[in-house]
Amino acid sequence: MPTYRKKRKFEKGIDSRYASMIFIATEGQKTEKNYFDVLKIKYRNSAVYVEVIPSEEGKSSPEHIIDNLNQFRNRNEFDSDRDEFWLMIDKDRWPIDKFKRVIQEAAQKGYNFAVSNPCFECWLYLHFENIDRDRISSREMEKMLKKAAGGYKKPNVEGHKYEERVIDAIKRAKAIDIDPAERWPNRVGTHVYKVVEKCVGGQHENQSVG
Repeated sequence: MPTYRKKRKFEKGIDSRYASMIFIATEGQKTEKNYFDVLKIKYRNSAVYVEVIPSEEGKSSPEHIIDNLNQFRNRNEFDSDRDEFWLMIDKDRWPIDKFKRVIQEAAQKGYNFAVSNPCFECWLYLHFENIDRDRISSREMEKMLKKAAGGYKKPNVEGHKYEERVIDAIKRAKAIDIDPAERWPNRVGTHVYKVVEKCVGGQHENQSVG
């Protein structure tokens, strides 16, 4: 008996023919989107479609990000069995009570989390080096990334610096994730790897960190 799959209808420009669709709402207007655009070119995955929903007009608080995702979800028809919605936010930019409220609301809606502590640049840094720290400020993290990458300035993500190192970043992020079941890292780390490894389609398996 054939498996029934709900017919999906999405906004213009979104190809709904893929087996799985991943929608990621982000704090940044360009940085995260630029990174995932690079990822989609390097790791072409015929089974997964990835769409980044960036912040708009500088509105990057967790409340605005989840609102963007809610609005997108309400405007479109999706298949809850195979499509995923992700919230990609930074832990240390916002008051903890505000952060926890948004995380709780997202959990109730069945959203996934790709939280970075302190910021998305932590994920970018792991393309180059390991991290063994309990705390790092966002400012220091950006300085470390700039040194490791030989330059970094938001919102530009120079693709050639990252595209060959994605697999290493996944493995480094997993190695420092002491409790993957938690909704966010409580020490320096990032759960961005959880969505990135879906995007690369298992191409990271059985490869060692370079």
